[in-house]
Amino acid sequence: MDQRKAVIDNGLWLAERPDFFFEGIFRASSDNSALTIEPVVVMLDEPIGTRLLRTGQSRQVAVFMSLHAPGSDPSLEKAPAATIKVGGISRQEPRMFRTSVDAREDGISSAVSMPFESPWFQLSKTDAVKPMTASVLVTETESASEFIAFLGRVLNDQTVKTKTTTALQELVIPERRQAAEQSERQQEVTANNEADTKFADAIIKLRACSAATTRVEESAAAALTAMRDANIKARIAGRNEPFRPEHFSRINLTAGPPAIVGSCGAALSSVVTSG
Repeated sequence: MDQRKAVIDNGLWLAERPDFFFEGIFRASSDNSALTIEPVVVMLDEPIGTRLLRTGQSRQVAVFMSLHAPGSDPSLEKAPAATIKVGGISRQEPRMFRTSVDAREDGISSAVSMPFESPWFQLSKTDAVKPMTASVLVTETESASEFIAFLGRVLNDQTVKTKTTTALQELVIPERRQAAEQSERQQEVTANNEADTKFADAIIKLRACSAATTRVEESAAAALTAMRDANIKARIAGRNEPFRPEHFSRINLTAGPPAIVGSCGAALSSVVTSG
């Protein structure tokens, strides 16, 4: 069907392509006591609005229509009104509806109800022969976004909210920002101090192990523990680990006292500059 030609034949000349197009027909009840409106074709050329992070092209559409005398209140409570729930429709994809006219052409009674027609409404005989104004409201709703729902769950987490609030305060409040910077500097100083202390302790333990004559295994175990602690604190301070894997593998607690003492001395000499 050439919908543009059909619109022109109905006496409606459009200046340009509309963002939303609805064509419907009135159908009277079998006793002519009430009317309904059946949708014929609906097209959504452009949604009413788009949102950031929402790229969907489909909308749930409903059309609300009130027929009233010119200049009068188009209240749905006082004026004849119709509600057509179009349902889901995709952008720039015309949706054609089967009407009672189609049903009659198929040999079905003209009184048959169509699934998308509006509820029955009444129009008095007096109003039927007068000029009437049609006030129309079109609504669009968009399906929920799983991505935005995920963001909502994340941002609703108490830990995230607390950190976000703190970050925003530090960004816009100078005193908070200065306090945060001071705290960060203090943490950096503390981390470096602890790294230095643990490294010095490891050197002391290695020196004791390399000079041990009794309880050598115990001295070596203490040195290994101190070396591991020194590496951990170095990582926290953002430094390279002072002791490499081969330092640990050489200090074999089952190798015998002379070998253990020698391996402790080798590890010590690799990290301490003589002179």
